[in-house]
Amino acid sequence: SLQGWNIPADANSSSKMDDASAIVHGPHLANTARLRIVDHPSRTSIPPEALAPPFSISTRLEKLGMADSVRILGKKGQSLNVRVDSRELGLMVNPVIRVLDQAKMQLARVEQGPLNKDAELNFTPAADGEYRIQVQDLHGGSGFRHAYHLRVATPVPDFALAVASDRFALAPGTPLDIPVSITRIAGHSKEIALAAEGLPEGVKLEVLPIAKDGKTVPLRLTADKSGPSGSFRIVGKAKEPELTRKAKAPLADFETTTTDLWLAVGGAVPPPIAKKKR
Repeated sequence: SLQGWNIPADANSSSKMDDASAIVHGPHLANTARLRIVDHPSRTSIPPEALAPPFSISTRLEKLGMADSVRILGKKGQSLNVRVDSRELGLMVNPVIRVLDQAKMQLARVEQGPLNKDAELNFTPAADGEYRIQVQDLHGGSGFRHAYHLRVATPVPDFALAVASDRFALAPGTPLDIPVSITRIAGHSKEIALAAEGLPEGVKLEVLPIAKDGKTVPLRLTADKSGPSGSFRIVGKAKEPELTRKAKAPLADFETTTTDLWLAVGGAVPPPIAKKKR
């Protein structure tokens, strides 16, 4: 459901999948939009009845200072992951999540951590029954751009990859080691195979043994001579369940991350793009 003042009613859009998200675009749209891909029922409004996880709801905070309330059916001992995405989707909600029981007693609460980040919590019901998930803006904001995506689901084993920078320099004849940090989620324990996609011509890759911390795997890049520079991605794959994740690098000036990395072969690393000061 595409909504916006400048979206034509007859706009035809298509999406490009990238892990757990899609980019919606079309000839009649002024910009692209990032959407979350989910494998469970998804709604665009909060229903009056209680919902059984897993589910997602995409909606917005309509009134100043309001808190949305979603009724859910919880099972004793079944862990639930509750996440609200907004800031990381380019929207305006600074999320606060609360879990209430039927007597409206607060059982759990979390708010966004770093600036412009979203919020999530894990909650395990102590008994079968109905609970409420409340979502509101930290500053009581509301309006058309105060939209958010709420997901309530059982935690699924997963992993995330990260590197410290989005740009590297490789000198001919001198190995370049790139430490890749692995964060395992919800008890993920399967083997992860690392590789690099799109390396410039003449660059070779070797995956070194895991570091002593058990959470870092160095990738060694080598080149015999200077050559073209270019962008590349570091990819991790696991089986059972089959997962593919790309390593993210921080873009501190823009308070976001990227999976597009840059390798300069035989030359200097280009300086990061400076954010304009107002």
